[in-house]
Amino acid sequence: NTAAISGDTVDGDHDGVVNLLEYALGGNPNSASVAPLPSGIVTGGKLALTFTRTVANTDITMAVQASDSLDGPWTDLARSTAGGVFTGLVAGVGITEGVGAVRSVQVKDLNAVTDPAHPRRFMRLTVTRP
Repeated sequence: NTAAISGDTVDGDHDGVVNLLEYALGGNPNSASVAPLPSGIVTGGKLALTFTRTVANTDITMAVQASDSLDGPWTDLARSTAGGVFTGLVAGVGITEGVGAVRSVQVKDLNAVTDPAHPRRFMRLTVTRP
């Protein structure tokens, strides 16, 4: 039954990653693996989200968001549309993107981890179809 394993919000291989996110990150929605998931690190005193993306996937929009709370509000920091390079949407955001068909991307938050006005920061990657 392909209806049970297809669709953007379905996790047909039961690895905890829905098909649309696997598609965006270059994973395989038919093989249980969490290898392509984004990872968070602190670099240069700022929280950063690192992940891979497949340039040929021109039918999606990817955005990196940040917030002081898991409940939001979430602010778009950087975005890639239709396979284009990630561009910053807020002053002070750092973006590093590799080259090639599958690219490594790192988006660095605008706030330092020691900023008393932002004692807790969270980042996430969203993937949508326009």
